[in-house]
Amino acid sequence: MTTPTCRKCAAPLPPDAIFCHLCGVRQQGAGKPSRKGRTRPNGAGTAYKRGRTWTARVVRGWKTVEDDGRKKRIPVYATRGGFKTKREALDYCLVLREKHHVDIDTLPLSHYWELYSENAMLKLSDSTQQAYKIAYSKLSDLHSLPMSQVTVKAMQDLVNQVAPTFDTAKDARSLLSNLFQLAVYDGAVSVNSAQAIELPSSNYREGVPFTDEEVMNLWKYYAQGDAFTAYILLMIYTGMMPVELRRCTVDHIDWTNKIITGVGAKTRKRKEAPIVLADTIMPVLADICDRSQTGKLLEMTEGSFYRSFYATLKSTGCREGLTPYSCRHTTATSLELHTGASPAVIAEVLRQKTITMQRHYIHPETQNALDAVNQIPGQKD
Repeated sequence: MTTPTCRKCAAPLPPDAIFCHLCGVRQQGAGKPSRKGRTRPNGAGTAYKRGRTWTARVVRGWKTVEDDGRKKRIPVYATRGGFKTKREALDYCLVLREKHHVDIDTLPLSHYWELYSENAMLKLSDSTQQAYKIAYSKLSDLHSLPMSQVTVKAMQDLVNQVAPTFDTAKDARSLLSNLFQLAVYDGAVSVNSAQAIELPSSNYREGVPFTDEEVMNLWKYYAQGDAFTAYILLMIYTGMMPVELRRCTVDHIDWTNKIITGVGAKTRKRKEAPIVLADTIMPVLADICDRSQTGKLLEMTEGSFYRSFYATLKSTGCREGLTPYSCRHTTATSLELHTGASPAVIAEVLRQKTITMQRHYIHPETQNALDAVNQIPGQKD
């Protein structure tokens, strides 16, 4: 039998020696307690010390990531710190596990819409928020799908179907990209795949104005009792946008000075400048107000407005490709072709220049704008 020796000085030692009697070094493995077995079950959580306090940690879900071309699942943790003792932190793991027991991979697109629409989206302009709400409603086929299952093909096919124009497709892609970015931060997906959505070619037909013949047809149908043509004529003769129609109430109208204030959208310039009202359009505006049951100019949802707009264009013989923005473009075109208005006056009518307003009188610039819009041909020309 081999005599044991000290691991440091090599002195002979008794078989049961814990320390060397010469150098005093503890012998490797001698006298060490056996390692304790695991006392907490899987999933019960753990505790670790951070500074002077303890932190409870539990697995609240799993996410799938790619590593060298291979997909693997890794845990996503929920934590709570500030406990004085390890026991307090471990006891809280049960509460933490119940509170955060969510499988990240199952969170649907609608979950991230709620998160986005109630937080980051509120910092955007009203028009952008409205555009995203419309885009989200069009993407209803994806609402219940877990983000991890929303493929590029599914998004591309749906965008092609419900958002065929450049601007609507762009809104849909931007919204999806924002939702995917939140999902990336949450660990539900590894990449923002919405960025791969291809947009249709941008076209500028939205800038095509109504022809004089089309405008006269709108007047004809209005005279025959087509109520919706009043809104189109109002936009043509004022340069108003649909969002401004939705905001406008009877109280925003200054009938004496023939202006509308307080409904401008998008830019500071349009918010500050008044909408000037030509004599030709005043009876139409009065008719709209008389029909109103709530005091609002436009008593319909945005979707109903757009459906009625395009249906009216078709029934009145207008060309395909005209949009609500074509009304605003018609305002500028008519001012240039029919009135000879200067660019400064046209900018004033379209509210493309900041105007300092006072309450009790119209500035000379506004009067020039009124004079100009009164020269645009109307139903009697």
